[in-house]
Amino acid sequence: MQLALLRSFYALKETSASELRMVMAGRFRSRIGREHWEFNRTWFGAGERNRRDRRFGKIIDEEYYKAVQTGEPMVERSRVSPGGLSRKLMVGGVVAVAAVGAGVLLGKRRADRL
Repeated sequence: MQLALLRSFYALKETSASELRMVMAGRFRSRIGREHWEFNRTWFGAGERNRRDRRFGKIIDEEYYKAVQTGEPMVERSRVSPGGLSRKLMVGGVVAVAAVGAGVLLGKRRADRL
């Protein structure tokens, strides 16, 4: 979900290449971030519709390979205590925030066109 949102922001020129690199460098420090890209890179490549989409994929790949060359990923620690929020609730919250952000961005774009 995060990558799809970043792709949209990059396509709409709301996120610069340097901002995208910074976000992805942080994401690829973790094992989960690396595995996610390894698993989904083909899907993202298949969805390329234009030059900007291809550039997005290239930037992500470059940051991925930089991270892999640094060695083993950092070990993730749980941010939630065993008695804390459930994983489903946390994921639902992230999805809701992403959806609201996308809606605000699309609404802003439409308002700018009118």
